[in-house]
Amino acid sequence: MTRLLIIKPSSLGDIVHALQMVARLREGFDGQLEVSWIARDTFAPLVEASPLVDRVFRFYRRDGVAGFFRLMKEVRRERFDCVLDLQGLARTGLMTVASRAERKVGRADAREGARWCYGELVPQPPVPGPPHAVQVLLEFCRVFSVDPVPGPDLWFRSPEGVGDTVAGRAVAAGKNFAVLLPGSRHARKCWPGYGGLTRRLLEEEKDLQVIWAGTEAPPGEMPAVGGRFTDLIGKTSLTELAWLLRHAAVVVANDSGPCHLAVAQGVRTLALFGPTDPVRYGPFPPNRPGCAVVRAPGGRWENLEVETVLEAWKRVASAGVRRGDGGMTTTAD
Repeated sequence: MTRLLIIKPSSLGDIVHALQMVARLREGFDGQLEVSWIARDTFAPLVEASPLVDRVFRFYRRDGVAGFFRLMKEVRRERFDCVLDLQGLARTGLMTVASRAERKVGRADAREGARWCYGELVPQPPVPGPPHAVQVLLEFCRVFSVDPVPGPDLWFRSPEGVGDTVAGRAVAAGKNFAVLLPGSRHARKCWPGYGGLTRRLLEEEKDLQVIWAGTEAPPGEMPAVGGRFTDLIGKTSLTELAWLLRHAAVVVANDSGPCHLAVAQGVRTLALFGPTDPVRYGPFPPNRPGCAVVRAPGGRWENLEVETVLEAWKRVASAGVRRGDGGMTTTAD
């Protein structure tokens, strides 16, 4: 049994990408792998809900230096065969040094001096052009002589009591619903046209329920609440959000952590990109059936019309692919 410590405290999208790498490692180890993980308290519940991870050490960043040393004391009670620092920053480099691991592995592109904390460095993937974020992490599979190819879709344990939540009742109703994720941590990643898209969907798809979800409030106007529209933004935990996305017919999202969460679970997803590069941060792998990317012309959101997004939504909704089939279709407008 190989005992592995993963250091990837944040953020949501990065953690989802790292879990995709661990899913591939699990395949390569054929059950002979025990995985522990250091995650920020904000994201720890989602990591704990993954059957890929055996134990989670919670990092309470707001507790400052005292909290950091408490965490390291807890980690040092264990002995690991290997630690992988997937973050590559000064703080995570120090976590790597403090761990009792025989092998300490980090990113060759680590910053803030963290690369000096590792005994082994993992280079960038040998691909033409800029690598996808998941490809960068899949290179860590080579440390264990596992081919860095995409693993199976992710799934998460259902959160306790989810059936009694608004999200749970929406799923229990058994109706066809789309989840729109109009927010992002960075305002520049947010398309302001979700209100108009929602109105068009409700007008044209008479049996469709539309749910807005996510952790960030979106820019632009909100549609009227009621009828076949439900606003769940900020009203679900991360584990509830993962569960809701898994049951959606289609997800429409900006470049964001929840978008990656939907794609990694094999849900049909339309990803909208403005200034950020879908080659590096879009759905992975880039030929995943049932997924599509629409990038705003010139990378400017004001150039992306509701009609363009609606047409792409129809193609994704009729793709006939739900989950577990690998690949993605990309459209450029």
